[in-house]
Amino acid sequence: MYLTWKRMGHQGLRNRVEHSHETASYFASELKKRDDFVIVTDTFNWNVCFWYIPKSLKGYKNIEDIYPKLD
Repeated sequence: MYLTWKRMGHQGLRNRVEHSHETASYFASELKKRDDFVIVTDTFNWNVCFWYIPKSLKGYKNIEDIYPKLD
């Protein structure tokens, strides 16, 4: 971390982190528009946890009902 900070500087490191947050937020918002993906947890930092829902499992009202099948 120290060497990255030394190379990029305070503002460069800040820009990289902010860009990562923006990219993760954009990705999560795009996933929410689709019915074949479900976001598992709220976006934390730049991590977006999601599952692909195959056609055979669509139509369940409660996503928790299909957790065992997705595992």
